[in-house]
Amino acid sequence: MDDFSNPPSVEEQRRFRRRPVLWKGHVDLSTHRLECRVLNITPGGLLAELELPLAAGVQVRVLLPNVRPLSAEIKWYADGLHGLSFSEPPAQIRAAFGNKADALGFNIAPDPVQ
Repeated sequence: MDDFSNPPSVEEQRRFRRRPVLWKGHVDLSTHRLECRVLNITPGGLLAELELPLAAGVQVRVLLPNVRPLSAEIKWYADGLHGLSFSEPPAQIRAAFGNKADALGFNIAPDPVQ
């Protein structure tokens, strides 16, 4: 298993309700664009498969269809999956998704931490 950092704690994992999706998109680094497949998304971040492993702490822009570019940071990588945290406040992420935010459950209160 390639692991560039520790996976997030249970508290971080449950900050928002995850919405399973299967979207194609791109992740822009300073000089490269990688294809990605988004597996779940929240107002706080997303889970994605990328073409190449990226280390925790790398700053990226996430490009999804019909959504403005979103700034994010790679938080962890394990078993081919990347956890990304959006760099913008959840309210701005909700606004970026427009009408899709309601369908994705972004306007619902986060799950309580157990």
